[in-house]
Amino acid sequence: NSRLGKPLTREEQVVMEGLSVGKTYDEVGEELFVSGSAVDKHARVIRQKLGARSMFQAMHLWTIAQPRAYRIAR
Repeated sequence: NSRLGKPLTREEQVVMEGLSVGKTYDEVGEELFVSGSAVDKHARVIRQKLGARSMFQAMHLWTIAQPRAYRIAR
């Protein structure tokens, strides 16, 4: 998280974890007890924090910033 610029909140991290395994906004929202549109708002904030133009680019930046052990463990 420290290599990303502004740190992501725990909810934003859960959003990224869910999206990175192919879950939809609605599915991630169910985990967080929020709507899919709330997850969409989180995704926009995440893109802004990471300086990404797209969610695909945000995923890439977030994934490479994770510790190696974390990426292998998933």
